[in-house]
Amino acid sequence: SAVTISGTPGITGDFQLGTNTCTNGAVIAATSGSCTVNVIFTPTATGSRSGTLTISASPDANSPHSITLNGTGIAPDVTIGAAPTGTFLVGQPGTYTITVTNSGGSATTGTTTVTDTLPPGLTFNSNTNTGAWSCVAAGQTVTCTSSTAIASNGGTSSFNLIVNVADGAAGTPSNSVGVTTAGDSGTTGKTATAPTTVNFPV
Repeated sequence: SAVTISGTPGITGDFQLGTNTCTNGAVIAATSGSCTVNVIFTPTATGSRSGTLTISASPDANSPHSITLNGTGIAPDVTIGAAPTGTFLVGQPGTYTITVTNSGGSATTGTTTVTDTLPPGLTFNSNTNTGAWSCVAAGQTVTCTSSTAIASNGGTSSFNLIVNVADGAAGTPSNSVGVTTAGDSGTTGKTATAPTTVNFPV
């Protein structure tokens, strides 16, 4: 007469009914008859999640029947690092290598975004990569995005960001980068700085 799912405590989105043949009013033949219930697990948070599948039938003296549902929610956890290639020279392009690492239990999904705030004297030139990353600039802020999944448990994705180096960059400017991705479970390592040495050419 009914097939329902409840969460513990009050979790409603983790376990959902999929396509099933055990619908309200379905008749199951005696002896070897059967019907199927599909449960879809889509965790709404990380860690242990639980719920209960309840099946009510009549005439059945033992009804309702309950099945405990358990699952573990996992999520990506991305961190970022950036490093200049050697010493930058005024009037010549400089290159930063930016690396995103996923130490979480699942691959990234959707779009991963890197935001690079360039110090004075450096302006965006281009990015070189294998096609995974695309960058656009608005003033000193460069936004780079990728929809290619980054594998779990230490997977990485890197690209080179090329900048123009002007007189005003001479010295030791520091480049700041940050990263976000959908469903990220981490709270640390989302930003990094890349100290840079800029000299005048001899």
